[in-house]
Amino acid sequence: MGVDTIVTLPAQVRVRDVAKVISILLGNEKNVEKIGSSNQFEVAYPPVEIKDAYPGSALIEVSCANAPKIADVNGSGKRVISYHYEWGDGSKRGVLLASTASSIALGVALVNFFGGSVNFNDCDDVDVDYKQPTRSDVRSKKDSAFINLKKRIIALQPLTEEQILIHEKKAAYKST
Repeated sequence: MGVDTIVTLPAQVRVRDVAKVISILLGNEKNVEKIGSSNQFEVAYPPVEIKDAYPGSALIEVSCANAPKIADVNGSGKRVISYHYEWGDGSKRGVLLASTASSIALGVALVNFFGGSVNFNDCDDVDVDYKQPTRSDVRSKKDSAFINLKKRIIALQPLTEEQILIHEKKAAYKST
């Protein structure tokens, strides 16, 4: 068992939105498409696949051809992320990552986008290293909130190498 970075997200978060955000943060291009005959737009699925893993979890597999060099991409050019539908007391969602600078940067970016918390190193004495309140548009049934969430996904930018490197000292596993 290794040292992990634990990302806790609000229960309202949709796995497909998390997958889109992760894919964009890891450098994949956004394919923006019009929704039906409306004036609304959405990011179509970037190179990402969601697979059932075992009850209560999924694997988000992201193609990372354009990811920063130190983004923990495996030999296949993909990053596989464990997503849990029931986390902690069962009222949250969770993402489990190895404690590397890129994982911490990814976790912080997810929490900035959706709300939640990040534990940079699950083997230290600190349970929450970074926290943000739940965004009001995460899973609202109101049209304006739904449109706002889609606009925020469209506006999202990939992580930069600088955003990753600032977390190097906090990571249990070093990039260099």
